Amino acid sequence: MKETPFDVPGTELSHRGARCTFEVLLETHELREPTLTRMGSIIRGADLPHEDALPPESAGVRAVFDALRDATMSDEERLRIGSAFCEALYAYCESAPVGAVLT
Repeated sequence: MKETPFDVPGTELSHRGARCTFEVLLETHELREPTLTRMGSIIRGADLPHEDALPPESAGVRAVFDALRDATMSDEERLRIGSAFCEALYAYCESAPVGAVLT
């Protein structure tokens, strides 16, 4: 299995212009589903918090991603929890009206 560097400057799957790595991944694989596009916008706001007009969900996503990065756990555990979180974020993006924040 060939490895693909991810989120490393100068590689195929890294920030490109104003797009975060997740958005570049979607573009590279021609994934244009509206739910993924919305998820990409939220993740861009979490990854690039200095930009204007961030989706309100971005701050919470950033907090979770930072906690996963900084936690003392195995890579396998980090991947398991991170995958479950991303699946939940996808379900949120699929079900919540655009601009709505579930409380």
